[in-house]
Amino acid sequence: MEKQKFLEALKLETTGANVLLACKIAGVNRTWMYQCKAEDSNFSQEWDLAILSGRQTLRDMAYSVIYKSLADGDKKIAVFVLKSLESDIWDNDRLELPTQTSSEPVCYVSSGFAATLKKMREENPEAFQRERAKLPEKVQGLT
Repeated sequence: MEKQKFLEALKLETTGANVLLACKIAGVNRTWMYQCKAEDSNFSQEWDLAILSGRQTLRDMAYSVIYKSLADGDKKIAVFVLKSLESDIWDNDRLELPTQTSSEPVCYVSSGFAATLKKMREENPEAFQRERAKLPEKVQGLT
């Protein structure tokens, strides 16, 4: 019964799949839980599944916050999401490129982004033109 309470506590969003917090909620000793895990392979597997379930709950909560922030127009979250999803494009290196469509002398873009545009222009000109049209005017002048 105590093992089951512990496993259920691991899945709770309030514990975040944290063993210490789950032990406190279940009212069990953490050292004893680890001992049970080491001695009982079935319990060990259930523990691992509970951790995965708890982490998925945390992911779901985080995504909900991100979606709400994006819907509210949070630009920092938008940049974070793009960098996370497209890290090959949005790397930390920046290129300073002269602009042709702006009074500003320089436009900063990531080197990965510039390389992606160049490769796309060479390999698939039609797709490149479609994507180029979506870019801000300042960046269009670089292509």
